[in-house]
Amino acid sequence: MINYGTVKRGATDCLLSDAGLLRQGAVKALCFDVQRTAATIGPVRSLLFVVNPRSGGRAGAWLLARLRERLTAERVMSIDDLALSDLARAVVDRGDKVAIVACGGDGTAAAVIEACWQVSPMRPVPVGTIPLGTGNDLARHLGWNPRRGGLAAHQLDHQIHALQVGALAGLDRWVLTGAGTSQSFYNYLSIGADARISARFHTLRRDLPWLFRSPAVNMAIYGLTSLGEPALRINQVVLGLALPDWTRAVVFANIASYAGGTRLGARIRADDGWIDGYALGPGGAMGLAVGGLRRPRRIAHGAVVRFTLQAPIIVQFDGEPRRLQSGQYTIAHGGRARVIALPQ
Repeated sequence: MINYGTVKRGATDCLLSDAGLLRQGAVKALCFDVQRTAATIGPVRSLLFVVNPRSGGRAGAWLLARLRERLTAERVMSIDDLALSDLARAVVDRGDKVAIVACGGDGTAAAVIEACWQVSPMRPVPVGTIPLGTGNDLARHLGWNPRRGGLAAHQLDHQIHALQVGALAGLDRWVLTGAGTSQSFYNYLSIGADARISARFHTLRRDLPWLFRSPAVNMAIYGLTSLGEPALRINQVVLGLALPDWTRAVVFANIASYAGGTRLGARIRADDGWIDGYALGPGGAMGLAVGGLRRPRRIAHGAVVRFTLQAPIIVQFDGEPRRLQSGQYTIAHGGRARVIALPQ
């Protein structure tokens, strides 16, 4: 059990865990204003950090080093060095007093959330995020502000505190099944042009990693990869949905944020047990969509959605591309995870 004490430091209070949490001289990492503390909406919790060192160009490796300066080694881990399910099992009995923080992109966050859900579906370990990816849509949904949530020392300290005190929220888990496939997702499933662009981006990042130096550079490269996207009509491949002729991509969304902050619809809720489907017209996910010129049309809203693929096609689950074979598919509710919403 983690025991906290309070050490007065003039105008600030510092929350300290047992001796294993902070190294000597690293108290600043968890310091915060007394007035802000009085307005917090959740209990203080202990945090374990899982960092994807490849996320955000050099940002992932930089964050891993900065966190290890502030916290003890057992609290900060590279995703390459552990089994996520083992970590979730190690802390599941601690209830809400411990949370795991996924430091990376949407794919990293989804992997950590899924591991926690698989270990304890009825009461998963809470998961927070420090976003390092390109779109960071889950972090945006949870209250991350890209203007205030940077990786400078004072911003990182603020994020750590916000994750300690943020309220817990539900996040629906969705599962796509069909044609020998079973895949969960938490943010969205995208079919068509946007998924093909995502696949090209991932290939470039794998083959030319030195190009991807920061989240801002990654975003620019992502936008450039959309310029050569052919105008293929998705309604000739995806059947069973009322798709307009101009549809180039279909997005089944659990959260409102898509493609780096574009809002697909005002009525989307992440914890209501309903999935929303949208048809998107021509233009790259992070090109026209970000500029507000790509108008989504809602084409589905339900607890279960069914469709048929006439041919194999590239899709993306929470930003991670994958190829699906032709066949009949079903999207159904598959449980609910718990995540940390940041104080506003």
